[in-house]
Amino acid sequence: MMKRLVVSILILVLIILGLRFFMKPALTLFARKLLERAFQTSDVHIGNSRLTFLQQLAFSDIRVKKLESFDIKIKQASIVYSLPSLLNRRVTKFKLEEVTFGGLALKELELIRIQIQLAPRKVQVSGDLNIPQIKYQKAKIGPLQAKLKIDNKVLYLDSLTAQIFNGKAEGRISLNLDKKMDYQADLNFIDLDIDRFIRDFDLKERFQMTGILEGKVYLTGSGATIQQIKGDLATSQAGGQLTITDKRILENLARTSQQSLDILVESFKNYYYNIGIVKLGMEEGNLVVDVRLNGEGGARNLNIVVHDFNLRRRQ
Repeated sequence: MMKRLVVSILILVLIILGLRFFMKPALTLFARKLLERAFQTSDVHIGNSRLTFLQQLAFSDIRVKKLESFDIKIKQASIVYSLPSLLNRRVTKFKLEEVTFGGLALKELELIRIQIQLAPRKVQVSGDLNIPQIKYQKAKIGPLQAKLKIDNKVLYLDSLTAQIFNGKAEGRISLNLDKKMDYQADLNFIDLDIDRFIRDFDLKERFQMTGILEGKVYLTGSGATIQQIKGDLATSQAGGQLTITDKRILENLARTSQQSLDILVESFKNYYYNIGIVKLGMEEGNLVVDVRLNGEGGARNLNIVVHDFNLRRRQ
């Protein structure tokens, strides 16, 4: 009896090991086909897969690339589940580790309370998204929370909140998972620190400015390319201070306004404002920032252009 039990256990172990050996390449191929279907006409690579029965399924060394449109790299993607959760069409947790997309980088992304709805030719996924931190150059965004939903190959982030530039962002983002990965974002910013924004984007050599900013920004894009930005923001009642440190900006202002360069240099040195209005726009791939200020020293208008403004990593 004992001998039969030992033999049976050994056979079961061999079957499980054999299944894991043959299932790994099958799972990797299946996952790659799913990504190729989701990101059409893209090159997809998955380095390895790991399966722990009724616990976790993980894929590592993932890359999804399409020429100049986008290049997504993921160190590991893992799905945590159990038999009861699968029977209820739920997944306990979905996690991505060390993700890069253009100039964006995030160490971790976690989706919990995941509900999956299956229908003919259609899959719906919903859950609670949490990203501790997103980096873009020196800028840090996070923590970020949102209600995530994937419906008909479109990913929605609703009720989004995130800490950014010592302030807060709220709003909604949608991302089309087909072809070029078109996206749009409708965001409301609250209590943004202007000085923090300038330092994070290395603009302090051009101008220095203090104050608190809030307002709405709408943007659309495709892959790593930002196509359109529209923004209407205003400073708080406390106002702030502005100093132009880039002589080229003042020279351009002197030419367009036909004023003396020396007068402009003095007028933009330690200028205190009470009211500030900032408008954002895009022209031929460049971010255009139009600033209108008013204070005891009079009104000041400033036009700043950030060339080649996109999500690609800058060298």
